[in-house]
Amino acid sequence: MRDQEIIRLLLERDERGIDELMKQYGSLIRYIIRPVVPDSEDAKECLSDVTMRIWDKIGLYDERKSGFSVWITAVTFCIGLFRLPITRFAACIFVPGWVM
Repeated sequence: MRDQEIIRLLLERDERGIDELMKQYGSLIRYIIRPVVPDSEDAKECLSDVTMRIWDKIGLYDERKSGFSVWITAVTFCIGLFRLPITRFAACIFVPGWVM
């Protein structure tokens, strides 16, 4: 199924959109989650959080700004970061030479 069809289903609140999203992008989402959330139970919960966030926020997706896979990647990574303990989160965003 093409991205536009998945997006249309999600915008119409058709649950088949989630099924198609996972068929097409489930591997990508799990690939992004795995190193950020290594605990398998947390990773399953994170996967659920990602699908719900995509379902809730699909109206914010703008194809003029990015491809659908890029948007999914950004959503997934951001949700994964929020699951990190604060020390690991800080290590991920530390930029040498930058002072707050």
